[in-house]
Amino acid sequence: MSSSTATISAADAAARPAPVRFLSGHYALIVGLAALVTLPLLLPPVLPLADLGGHIGRYAVQLDAGRDPQLVRWYSFSWQLLPNLGADLLVEALGPLIGLEPAVRAIVMLAVFLQAFGILATSRVLYGRVTPFAIFALPLVYAHSTLYGFLNYMLALGLLWCSLALWIAMSAGAAIRHRWAAFAVIATITWVCHLVGWSLLCIAAGSQELTRQRERKGALMPAAVASIGPLSCLLLPWVIKLLAFEPAGGSGKNSGFFLMADKFDELLQVFRDQWHHFDIVSLSIVAVVIVWSWISGRTRLNRGLALAALITAVCVIVVPHRLLGSFFADQRLIEPALVFALLAVGFSGRGPVRLPQALFAMAALFAGARLIGNTISLWQLGNRSANELKVLEALPRHAQMVTFRALRCPPPMQWTIDRWTHLSGYAVARRHAFSNDQWDIPGAQLLKVHNPSAGRFRADDSQIVYERACRGRSGVVDQVQQVPAAISYLWVLWSGTPRPLAGWEAIARNGGSVLYRRPGAG
Repeated sequence: MSSSTATISAADAAARPAPVRFLSGHYALIVGLAALVTLPLLLPPVLPLADLGGHIGRYAVQLDAGRDPQLVRWYSFSWQLLPNLGADLLVEALGPLIGLEPAVRAIVMLAVFLQAFGILATSRVLYGRVTPFAIFALPLVYAHSTLYGFLNYMLALGLLWCSLALWIAMSAGAAIRHRWAAFAVIATITWVCHLVGWSLLCIAAGSQELTRQRERKGALMPAAVASIGPLSCLLLPWVIKLLAFEPAGGSGKNSGFFLMADKFDELLQVFRDQWHHFDIVSLSIVAVVIVWSWISGRTRLNRGLALAALITAVCVIVVPHRLLGSFFADQRLIEPALVFALLAVGFSGRGPVRLPQALFAMAALFAGARLIGNTISLWQLGNRSANELKVLEALPRHAQMVTFRALRCPPPMQWTIDRWTHLSGYAVARRHAFSNDQWDIPGAQLLKVHNPSAGRFRADDSQIVYERACRGRSGVVDQVQQVPAAISYLWVLWSGTPRPLAGWEAIARNGGSVLYRRPGAG
């Protein structure tokens, strides 16, 4: 038999997870690759993640801690134990040391690094080497949740993948005696970071433990019963929540159940950034790799991760679009389902010896192309965001301002995610001004908005309007007439050509970004 048709050794096929040294040369390489994945975040002058500006506005109020009496008039921030605090706590530590915006950039980079490292480490622990399927999973780090700037969730995903690698590594040998205590702490940290990240950790660890126990017990029911004790460590954060006498969080609305056409559309948008064909082809490649690897005799599946992928896929169907007031609840689960599906795959030992090398080459080409695309896209959109923000230099400190992101109507078939609906959060951070883009969701955010003088232009999503009447909503010209007299400044981020607005004078403009002032306002 020629070398091209020679099979992989039986010893390689029978390889099982073994104790690993996380500071070995292999893990130094993984650290380097994970660091490389963060490079697209270094270049943009402003990170163009859709919700990030809104978060930065909240962090500014948090760090001010009531010292500015003007901010206190409009916003209040009160700490309590919620499963949505990952970045908030890191900002509290880093913000005073390096400044708010550098701290936020560092946290975004940390979230991306942890995701990339955890994906590669899980593959290494599971199969003794990083598989090409893990490389195929790396571009999912820059998928929907990251480009929207769901920062706490991004951090929780990073903790999830790193924790999964550790759970697998500690499930064999003497380390298993320490696993319960270690994961009581890890589960608590993940829960505090983000509730959905903790839920995914429960799915991942539960699936791994159930399959491990079934190998020992044989039948499913005894295996399920035997899994209860080892998995009970994951419930510790809820015990702490009850002991802290904190009310249950999340009083927002639930809506959008079983909208299957929308869920399919959300699947197509996994890589949605700027270039439609590139992003759809990228998703198609991931889908083909998953389908082929799951049915091919040349690969084998880790049953625990395969089960986690299937459970998470079912959750995508069952979870509504809006859960506890948070949008995209179902869509956020698509990426981890795909990553679970890819990480589950190893080689069976029945393929040609050159198959891994060929797949590695294809995976590296795919991941490299996506990384280059993300770098270019973030650079372009980050420069546009920086240019839009230049008009804030003309905004007086402590100004009362309403912002409108004026969208075209009818909305064009635009693939690029709009990154400017929460850009006015920078006005809170840089000018300590009032802006109407902050979320005020009891039980989900620690910020409260209380500015009666802003009327209905108090909080998100009053900043999202159309350039003209559209879909039963009045256009920006009519909306402007309803801005209360107490608001002296107006910032409009036009999609098309800026227009004059009656009763307002333009005092700064950069492209489609125009800052207006009421005549006679100080």
